[in-house]
Parts: sequence; structure tokens; C-alpha cells
Amino acid sequence: WVSRRRIPASQNLRSAQYLNEKRALKTHFREEPNLLQWLKSRREENDLTMRQLAERLDVHHSWIGRVELGERRLDVMEFVRYCHALEADPVEGINLLSYTDY
Repeated sequence: WVSRRRIPASQNLRSAQYLNEKRALKTHFREEPNLLQWLKSRREENDLTMRQLAERLDVHHSWIGRVELGERRLDVMEFVRYCHALEADPVEGINLLSYTDY
């Protein structure tokens, strides 16, 4: 026997909205695999593990993994800091974006 707790309709709606927003974030950067691959290759070229890069950025190592998988979106300032931690030119990464999709 399994008890089922009744969840108010408004809470179900909020849960559905949260899941939709979470799914949208997970797929956001999958449109830009070149940029993600570029970030990962720069990290590997510098012989950095995710943990070492995370220490440079003062973030948890799982944050790096989510960025590289496209599950975590970077704002402009985060992207610049990320690139500087990789000793990479942010402009080089931006030039990989496909502007025709926007």
C-alpha cells in the first residue's frame, strides 16, 4: 500500500514550470557544441582537471562539468573569467558562435 499525498494544483503548476525551465537550461548550450568543445579542449591543453579549474574560479568542480556538458549557462562576465582561468582569449571563443541562428 502506497500513500498518495495530494498536491495542490498551484504547486503542480509551479513544479511543471520549474522542470520546463530546468530542461531549457540543459539544452541551451547544446546549440553551440563548438564553444563547449573549445572550452573543454582549452582546459585539457593546459593539463587542468575540472577540480583544478574549479579552484582557479573558486567554484565547485561539478559547476565545471555542468558548463562543459551544456547544462550550465555562463553569463558574459562568467565566460570572461572562465577564459582567463584557462589562459584563453574570450574573443576566440565568441568567434565560434554561429550568429545565423540568432
